[in-house]
Amino acid sequence: MKKTVLLTIIIISTLIFSSELKKVKAFRIENMEGEIVHLDSIVAKGPALINFWASWCKPCKEELPVFKKIDEEFSEKGLQTLLITIDKPSQVMKANNFLITKAIGLPLLRDCTKKVFKSFGGGRSIPMTFLLNTKREVVFKKKGQIKYKELKKEISKILL
Repeated sequence: MKKTVLLTIIIISTLIFSSELKKVKAFRIENMEGEIVHLDSIVAKGPALINFWASWCKPCKEELPVFKKIDEEFSEKGLQTLLITIDKPSQVMKANNFLITKAIGLPLLRDCTKKVFKSFGGGRSIPMTFLLNTKREVVFKKKGQIKYKELKKEISKILL
């Protein structure tokens, strides 16, 4: 009986504390023009959809049209879409050219040192997608390739 009560308390405590949103650290990152972009200035405009990807990653490249479609649908409602490449410096232009060739039309940010990626808990697995509210809290995260319907559902929860 005591074990059951203790186990119940542990489970309830875990559910309560795990429901707290993780706030990410503010970061600065460089865009392709060499300008510094601040996360706080991004989320001041609305929720941020952040995708970490690389030009050598097939699932990453396959999901990029999803972000274009989502941005077209939700940018007027305040959503800020950020594509962050973790490519090496010598490969960043390849990533940028891929976006241009495929007419993705979203700005590219570069995290060649993977400092920002690691601050989000990134390791070796990409793509990784995060949805942040205007308080820099992670309201949704996905490791691996994401589908349009799944992403739209999560964005709708905070924008509609």
